[in-house]
Amino acid sequence: MKLVIIVGPHAVGKMTLGQELEKRTGLKLFHNHMTIDAVAPFFSYSTPEGRGLVHNIRNLFFEAFASSDAAGYIFTFVWAFSEPSEKAYIEGVAKRFED
Repeated sequence: MKLVIIVGPHAVGKMTLGQELEKRTGLKLFHNHMTIDAVAPFFSYSTPEGRGLVHNIRNLFFEAFASSDAAGYIFTFVWAFSEPSEKAYIEGVAKRFED
């Protein structure tokens, strides 16, 4: 299974690039705002509750994706390179698809 992770700062076109890649490859796009927008009416992403819900929802999707028979997925992510936990997070996501 393929996993394409598109990273970059806020509002630089990650989703647009992912949409075009989805058209060209047939891989499904799971962009970062899909989960943030689902949680936003209830909790701000800047709160521990909001971040926790987004993280948990993404994990459920990643588990389902990794066990599916799909060709792969595209994920967009705003990576704070100065935060070691973000590298660990992305490595953990990638590991699920490697297994």
